[in-house]
Amino acid sequence: MPVRFTKKQIELILAISIALGLLFAIIPFAIGYHTKVKTVTIAPGISFIVDVVFYDFFVVGLIVALIPSSMAEYINYKWRKSIEKRLPHLFRDLAEASHSGMTIFQAIEEISRRGSDPLTEELRRVSIQLSLGASLEEALDSMARRVNTPMVRRCVQMITQTSKGGGKVTEVLDTIAEFTSALVSFEDERATLMRPYVWIIYTALIILLAISAMMTKLLIGTLSAMITALGAPEGLTIYLDPDFFKTVFFHAAVIESIIGGLMVGKISTGTAYGGFKHVLIMLIMTLITFNFLV
Repeated sequence: MPVRFTKKQIELILAISIALGLLFAIIPFAIGYHTKVKTVTIAPGISFIVDVVFYDFFVVGLIVALIPSSMAEYINYKWRKSIEKRLPHLFRDLAEASHSGMTIFQAIEEISRRGSDPLTEELRRVSIQLSLGASLEEALDSMARRVNTPMVRRCVQMITQTSKGGGKVTEVLDTIAEFTSALVSFEDERATLMRPYVWIIYTALIILLAISAMMTKLLIGTLSAMITALGAPEGLTIYLDPDFFKTVFFHAAVIESIIGGLMVGKISTGTAYGGFKHVLIMLIMTLITFNFLV
């Protein structure tokens, strides 16, 4: 059964992750590696470190910081989605219970006894709050805050308004069931339509990594060796240094990984937080390419 992390747990995980990431980032300074790196002067008084391994520590630190938080966010996302997918069934059950003469209170209590999925667990909490004297609006609002998705908030609002206004509750519940079913279908269709754009962003990174590898190893490396053999001026050999270009391409790939991963999250889940796992995957692809293939 899907589980979820509370807001305080997420904050604690994030704090620990950031602390661990910072530890990795300071390793090159702690062991004195920063004094051994290769540098080039790109302007008077401005030096540029051209050592990918030095920057690896910062990227690994970012990966370490992202792993726990991305896992927690993914678990929470699956938990919320499992609730949303069950909403149409819930309202159909409520409508059937209403057809049989039950009130909304009785129907919620009856349905909360079935199954052990996340939505049923939330209904149990609602049922307990109702039995302790809370109003239906208070209990459902509490559930909406815990789940915290637009669909659940809309559904809770419609139920509470129906309960307040009276009228034909059964017809309203049937309408809400159709509404939520249409929303779930729309979300599934949107995810399918957006999938090609996700692959486009991944393809863009793969192309960048391939171009970086070919230019650094084949073009720049060959030109640098030829110019050095011909005794060209020192300034020209600096700017045709394979390590210089490798480091520049590495920075470009890291930036692409971070921005592209967040964009993928926004496209696929609707939130930038959902892109943490994609940032993680892209950064690992970048590390492997520049440390083993370039």
